[in-house]
Amino acid sequence: MENPRTINRFLLATFAVSSAACAAASVCFHSIFILLGWLGAVVAFFVLCGLFALFNIVVFAPLFRLLAKLDARMRSSESRDG
Repeated sequence: MENPRTINRFLLATFAVSSAACAAASVCFHSIFILLGWLGAVVAFFVLCGLFALFNIVVFAPLFRLLAKLDARMRSSESRDG
């Protein structure tokens, strides 16, 4: 599995450089809309990630509970048989 610290540093550096570039472009072109567009895209990305995480919880939590119940039943039947 990947090292999460390396991935987090890369994403944070990408975010910082992109934010600085958008701020510089906003100052250079005298337009606040460049910076507002970037901030809107960042907010939309975080909302999308949150929705994806919520979707994963809704879909996979019941499956893991079901598997835990089935595993408990199989283990109890194995102990009675053995």
